[in-house]
Amino acid sequence: MRVRYYNDEPFSVEIAYMPYKYVEGIEDYDFSKVSLYDFMAKKDHDPCDFHRSLIVQFPDDRISKLLGNLVEPVFRFQYIGFDKEKNVVEYTHSYIRSDKSTYRFRI
Repeated sequence: MRVRYYNDEPFSVEIAYMPYKYVEGIEDYDFSKVSLYDFMAKKDHDPCDFHRSLIVQFPDDRISKLLGNLVEPVFRFQYIGFDKEKNVVEYTHSYIRSDKSTYRFRI
């Protein structure tokens, strides 16, 4: 889990899940110095294809507290990442404050 800040305020919370068999040794890395995707690339299981969803919802208590006791809805992006072999190597929920962000989509 990672909380991202913008102007000293919590802006988003990311919770990522990865099958351990693809990221063995992950507990030995300092991700303040190495990016997760660089680490996954070294393991030859970096995500290169994604399925994405966007849901607008009210945050649960845990997410609300991490975002500064937020009571407004959040944008919840759900990502499923696949490696070049089509293995699911990442499942992530990203909760982003709707009062501090705007999204535009081109379809």
